[in-house]
Amino acid sequence: MFYGASSFNQPLTSFDTSAVTDMGYMFYGASSFNQPLTSFNTSAVTNMNAVFFHASSFNQSLTSFDTSAVTDMEAMFYGASSFNQPLTSFNTCSVTTMRYMFDGANALSACNKATIASILSASFAWPYSGSSTWSQDTSVCPPSPAPHAPPPAPLSCGPGTVLNTATNRCEIACDHSGRPRTARVARCSPSGIACCC
Repeated sequence: MFYGASSFNQPLTSFDTSAVTDMGYMFYGASSFNQPLTSFNTSAVTNMNAVFFHASSFNQSLTSFDTSAVTDMEAMFYGASSFNQPLTSFNTCSVTTMRYMFDGANALSACNKATIASILSASFAWPYSGSSTWSQDTSVCPPSPAPHAPPPAPLSCGPGTVLNTATNRCEIACDHSGRPRTARVARCSPSGIACCC
C-alpha cells in the first residue's frame, strides 16, 4: 500500500482495517513513516511479511496489534533501524515463519530484545534460538518504578481541634493557659476547647 513511499508520514487514524487479511509489504521502504497505528484492527490479518521492511524511522507501540491469526512474520522489522518496542502483546501461536524478522533492527535495546525473546521464542518459528544477542535474560531491564502512593486524604479535625499542616495532625486549639494556639481560633474556653473557630 505504501510500498516505497519514502516521504510518506501521515496519520492513518481513519483507516478501517477490520477486514484486511494481508498487510505484507505495507510500509516497505516507507523510510519517513513514524505514525501511531493504535487504531488498526489486525484481528483478521494472516500475513505481516515485511510490513515494516526498511521503514527506518518507524518506532511506535504495537500493543494494540492482534496477531493471533498471523502465520507469516518473515522480515517484519527487517532494517527498521529505529524500532525499539517490546512487543509484549504479540501472539505468535499461529506463526510458521519469522525468518529475518529483526535483522537490521539495530535500535532494539537489550531489555526489549530480552522481552521479545522471552515472549516470541515459545514459537517453533523463532529464528534466533541460541543467539547470544537474543538472550531471554530480562534482568538487563531496569526495575519498574514503584507505584506512587496517593497523597493522604486531608484530615478533618473535630470540635476543639485544628489541623497542624506542618505535622498533618489534629491538635487541641488552645494551650494550657487558655490562649488560642492558632489564629484560626478566636477564643478559648477555660477547658481548653475552642469556642469559636
